[in-house]
Amino acid sequence: MDQTSERYLESKEELQRRMDDTRHSMADTMGEIKQELSAAVDWETYVQRYPGTCLLAGGAVGWAIGRRLGALSDAPAAPSFVIREALPIQPSEPSTVTRMAEMVVSSVFAQALPLFAAKMRQFLGNTPIL
Repeated sequence: MDQTSERYLESKEELQRRMDDTRHSMADTMGEIKQELSAAVDWETYVQRYPGTCLLAGGAVGWAIGRRLGALSDAPAAPSFVIREALPIQPSEPSTVTRMAEMVVSSVFAQALPLFAAKMRQFLGNTPIL
């Protein structure tokens, strides 16, 4: 072989090695991005990082849902021109929306309350309350 073909083979091998290095580097970077992205969309990460904000947001959402459900239940019924005898009020089952709202609020509080308590203990310096 002549010198030109040897340099061509060396540059080809060097190029192949650099491409392999770049591929491995890109694969590592994609793995890191995937981990950061999964942590960014995990709601538990936000609750751990910002427990007070999440607690306030959960309370605000619960309050807004409660107000909305209260407004729906307080809406006047269609007028009736038939006079009927008053029936005793029977307790009704809560609606599906009400049960779902209670589940969401209770799960938010169940996750946020231990974090809030830990932060309060840290803030107060772990001093026992007498």
